[in-house]
Amino acid sequence: MNKLIIPIIAVIILVMGIGGYFVLQQFNLISLSPQAITTFEECVKADYPVLLTYPRQCKTPDGRFFKEERPGSDKFVSYPQKFHVEGNKIVDEAGNEVVFRGVNIAGVIAHSYYTKFGDKSNEKYLPWDENYFKQISNLGTKIIRLNILPGEFRESPEDFSFKAIDQSIDWASQYQMYVYITYHGIGFPPTEYYGEGVWKIEEKYTATREEMLDYWDKISKRYKDNKVVAFYEIYNEPTHSGSSGKPTQVELEKDWLEWKKFSEEVIDVIRKNDPDAVILVGGLNLAYDVSFALKNPIERGGIIYATHPYPCKSEEHNKSWDEAFGNVKEKYPVFATEFSVNGLEDGPIKCESVQNELRKLVYLEDLIEEAKSYPGDKQKEHELFLKATERIKNNKTAFDYLINVREKYKKEIEEYLEDRKISWTGFIFYSIYPEFSMVDGNYNLTEVGEWFKKWMREKRIK
Repeated sequence: MNKLIIPIIAVIILVMGIGGYFVLQQFNLISLSPQAITTFEECVKADYPVLLTYPRQCKTPDGRFFKEERPGSDKFVSYPQKFHVEGNKIVDEAGNEVVFRGVNIAGVIAHSYYTKFGDKSNEKYLPWDENYFKQISNLGTKIIRLNILPGEFRESPEDFSFKAIDQSIDWASQYQMYVYITYHGIGFPPTEYYGEGVWKIEEKYTATREEMLDYWDKISKRYKDNKVVAFYEIYNEPTHSGSSGKPTQVELEKDWLEWKKFSEEVIDVIRKNDPDAVILVGGLNLAYDVSFALKNPIERGGIIYATHPYPCKSEEHNKSWDEAFGNVKEKYPVFATEFSVNGLEDGPIKCESVQNELRKLVYLEDLIEEAKSYPGDKQKEHELFLKATERIKNNKTAFDYLINVREKYKKEIEEYLEDRKISWTGFIFYSIYPEFSMVDGNYNLTEVGEWFKKWMREKRIK
């Protein structure tokens, strides 16, 4: 009998050891869940990805980063950081002023959907993959404007939409770029005015008040702890509340008060979930004019005013860059979230003064008159500008004039934004319309892409 005791005890010890091992393993799995991780070592032990930065950083699935601490090393994490507003500046965690330079990318949800399910025999988009973001990084980009169209968010399954956004943020982080998320609508949400007749805005850009508030509630809950998401831009291009006619300054001032009130309502929804969020608010007249903020600013902290200083805007709205947004930068941060000179067949050719000069050299009357029959129709407008450009190219004097106008704009907007330390994201990295894009279907740089690349690489923030 005594001979049986030793084997029995050995078996009991073995069973207890195995059981204890699995209990400890289960405990470790629990303790190393994303929410429980607090150090670089724990993050690595949980087998989460390690970024080859200096020093190395480990990223958890919920978007947090942990830096590898080394003897004598600085505890300051260079990427990613949390940014905030001080006076008229965007500053980092060390209190240094930061000027962002980057790019817009096309509708994230549609692009992701097309890559997964689209008809590959009729390519409309470049593949939505890590290489797409690598190519963006190669330009010298430090921040990406993630455009989420209301219609795409409304019509797509929510889990698919968030996977597309999550993946975009993850790919951006692999190249140490920041993103900011935009609700890419056009119109006037406070009254849900989205044009009428031939000026009616496409449904993919429109949203109800409730949809917009719901969107920002969900976005801010999901990304509140993700430092790669630097800002939220509540709306792409606010217009005005009235009819298709051009509003007066008095009408715009009244509309601003309405837009201000609604913006504060949206901001409060975001701040309930993400109290420290930095938020961009666009001006009226398709986000060009934020001058009203000098007299009636958004009554919340951490606000950046957004502008779209495309060519012709100062002429169209009779307000110089100083008047529309430059003077605002004296008091508050300003971010040019969209602008470009685009291809030859767009940009300055839209300016009435430029058209008048070109008409002295090239016959354009028929195309200009035809364009009046299709107000707001971007596709038709695009076709007519292509025809106009072909005529201009055949007249050396007219062509040289147009090139000079474009180069003048490029030089002036670059100097203006840099002198005033205004952050910006150029439009657009890739579009189904090649003349609007910074790259073509093979990632070759266009003329506009060369301009933005040179600018970003020369001024790239460290």
